[in-house]
Amino acid sequence: MFSFGPLYHFNTTTEDYMVDYDTVSFFPRNPEPIIAPCLVDEMLTHYRERVVKAQYLFADTQMRNLICDIVMSNTRSREAASLLSSVHWQRFQNPNALAFESAETQRRLLDIQGLLNQDYTKSPDGAMAALHVVSSHLFDGGGGDWEWWLATSYGYVDQLFSRYHSPSEALMRCTARDAFIIKTSIWFDVLASVTTQKVPHFLEPIRSMFDPTQSKIQELGAEDPSSMMSPMGCHNDVVWALAETSELFCWKQQELANETLSVPTLVRKATRIDEYLQPPPVLSYPSTNIDGCRHLASEIFRASARLYLRAIVSGDHPCVPEIRESVQDTINCVQFLNCPPSCNTEVNGQTMSRSVVRNTVFGFFICGAFAERSDHRELIQGLLDREGDGIGNSGSIRRLLHKIWEQRDVARRQHSSAVVNWRNELAKEHILLV
Repeated sequence: MFSFGPLYHFNTTTEDYMVDYDTVSFFPRNPEPIIAPCLVDEMLTHYRERVVKAQYLFADTQMRNLICDIVMSNTRSREAASLLSSVHWQRFQNPNALAFESAETQRRLLDIQGLLNQDYTKSPDGAMAALHVVSSHLFDGGGGDWEWWLATSYGYVDQLFSRYHSPSEALMRCTARDAFIIKTSIWFDVLASVTTQKVPHFLEPIRSMFDPTQSKIQELGAEDPSSMMSPMGCHNDVVWALAETSELFCWKQQELANETLSVPTLVRKATRIDEYLQPPPVLSYPSTNIDGCRHLASEIFRASARLYLRAIVSGDHPCVPEIRESVQDTINCVQFLNCPPSCNTEVNGQTMSRSVVRNTVFGFFICGAFAERSDHRELIQGLLDREGDGIGNSGSIRRLLHKIWEQRDVARRQHSSAVVNWRNELAKEHILLV
């Protein structure tokens, strides 16, 4: 039993720290949380012992300890981590209620925003605090005003890059803390670009660091400080490909608006990206350890990034052969999560399946959006259902996919448009696919 003082108790004996509602029966079912100052330290204990494991699923113990050390020794990070723990607790209390609809949570959010507005020098503490608030939005379904907080972390990373000759030098020579901030901000930026339909803020630094044709960074392994495999679970060249694909979409839209789109140029640009998204000759069964989790996650990102790219080239038409091929490629990766031992082996404090599903919602969403076969849809839905527990954005993604599927099925019955309207629906809900 994990206790937050005399006010409530948090039961951590069940998988993923489910709440024992009998021990908190004196709480209203949909409580308005009142976080007294005396509970802040206990919220931070909860963060250190429970929340950070769900926040960064592929971070090893050393990285989690680093994150917790930053939280415990910096005011802004401490306040933001306490907020994140509160959101985590509220979502377990009532998975169907948004924590950010609570007046108390909103007040705490405004307090942190006030602290960051005073952070004129763009400090690492402010950047870490901003990333914790982004995680709070992710824990609360993935919507909300996460763009402001991302921009705050971007400001610090921009400042960091300006101190070195190049972004590559910055990533390889900076402190472990700053390397974590750089990699996390870049990762959030790349996936946010899918929702915002804007060019990634860090496109040029990503090209400098990760473009496989010119990068000076050699990815030596997941523990390499310059590798995005830890804690993101994605190889550097796939991060680059995702960023370039978002930029290609924006370029195509501008060319269409100007009535100057050259299809051969579009294909040439896409082919350069596609070269680094080819499937392996044989997709081997992943090892049941953290490296296996990261490898499988990166394969899901590779396959779904290729689907994202092909949808830009051919349009959002699910029956295009190349799009159907990429859906199947992604499904081939995802189906490992439905087979023992991946579905039940515990790795790094979570089941392997849960870690990978929660870390690859981008792949699940875009693959699900273009899935036409019922067995593909059932696999995607089944994994999102199984690994969703009210905390995170998998439930939001599942609901959004159901809406897209209903639209597709109605259109098919009426023999009308075969276009998948996934971009508009995603932008409307403003869900961050992290």
